[in-house]
Amino acid sequence: YYYNTGDKRITYNSGNNFPDNPSDSFSISLLVAPRWSGGSGNNVFLDIRDTSANTNNRVFVQYHRNNNRIVFNRRANAINFRQQWSIHDNSSVTGISSSSTKFDVNNGNKNSDGFTHLLFTYDGSGTSSNGMVKCYWNGNAMGSPLFNDSKSVFAFPLMDELCINGNLHNTNGTLDTDYDMIQIYDKVLSSTEISDLYNSGTPISAEDVGIDTDLVFEDRAESATGVDETGDYSFVSNNGATVTAY
Repeated sequence: YYYNTGDKRITYNSGNNFPDNPSDSFSISLLVAPRWSGGSGNNVFLDIRDTSANTNNRVFVQYHRNNNRIVFNRRANAINFRQQWSIHDNSSVTGISSSSTKFDVNNGNKNSDGFTHLLFTYDGSGTSSNGMVKCYWNGNAMGSPLFNDSKSVFAFPLMDELCINGNLHNTNGTLDTDYDMIQIYDKVLSSTEISDLYNSGTPISAEDVGIDTDLVFEDRAESATGVDETGDYSFVSNNGATVTAY
């Protein structure tokens, strides 16, 4: 199964165990399948925030279409801690070599069902975003990071909401995207663990791959009502649907 969002969002009430201090490490892993072609705007794949109405405290990962970049942002007390990677400058990893060739249903290295595995690591022991934050595309590290923001000194308040396929970045986001196997860990995953979670493009649960220690959220996209396998996040709504795959 996977989530067929159809331009809608899946929402959870966040649990109490998302790493809230700037020195707390974490990793985000998810399979994404862009179903759009052409168009404009930015797609926020995953967004964890303190309130649905406030953008001052949030962690999100997104595709920025105009710049053709993958984006990570840990925004605390309205201060951004960013990292971005140009998709076309990482052509050996992404399969896209031109800024005019966008990451959409027709382009980019994907599995046979159109999914790309994206994994982000945040190393809380570092001092700046150039080194603290890394992105892996189908198990391969993306190079040439574009930002070098200083490490934030601000902790998060209680993070109240987790949103898959959210759109709080701009008014043109929330493009039609499918999702599978969304996982959050409160540690930096090793290169071996990253490769194992990629699993040659086949979705695999933390339990099945044997990487369930330090897991703080996992949605396997097996139910239209949404289930966090850790039991810490409570499902709120799903305006999309699940469809059988694999």
